[in-house]
Amino acid sequence: MITFRFLLFILIATFSAISCQKDHNDILDYEYFWGNDEKIYISTDYSSYLIKYSEGADLPDLISFLHTEFNVDTIEDFNNLLIAKGGFIRDLGMSFENYPDIEYMIPVYYLNDSRIVVINRIIIKLKCDVDINKVIEFTQNQVTAIKATNFDPDDRRYLLYPYDSKLLFDIANNIHENSGLVQYSIPDHFIEP
Repeated sequence: MITFRFLLFILIATFSAISCQKDHNDILDYEYFWGNDEKIYISTDYSSYLIKYSEGADLPDLISFLHTEFNVDTIEDFNNLLIAKGGFIRDLGMSFENYPDIEYMIPVYYLNDSRIVVINRIIIKLKCDVDINKVIEFTQNQVTAIKATNFDPDDRRYLLYPYDSKLLFDIANNIHENSGLVQYSIPDHFIEP
């Protein structure tokens, strides 16, 4: 009788461990966006975050804050953006709204071995006879739009700025997949070799 109870205990413990492990592994470790009518999957590096700091932020104080409060190992500075790596940077990424010098934070992504730096904006090209307000309505007013000025004035490209950077991929993909209003919708990014 003890053997049966012991086996039952082992079976329940094993099932519980597998269930807990499954929940832990369900954390999303990739995103995707559309390019040339196909999904492009990129892996998420939660140990590195792109940080857009506010205009007028005291950069040395912000860097010191990241080192002391979040034990960040490495900080790269370029084009008014920081890439912070290591330490507890992911914890800050989950609650950066509490820090006024930080406009947004986005994890760094990889496509194969190339680092992809994603900026908190979406580039769209409207279909003919579609008004930009229809796209804004489709997103339920989760974005603000600015006409992309570095193209031909008749070009129908816009930059969309999500109010919540954590929804960047969701918004871009939803517009592309479900709106019927655009030729494309892609998070703005650049790839480092």
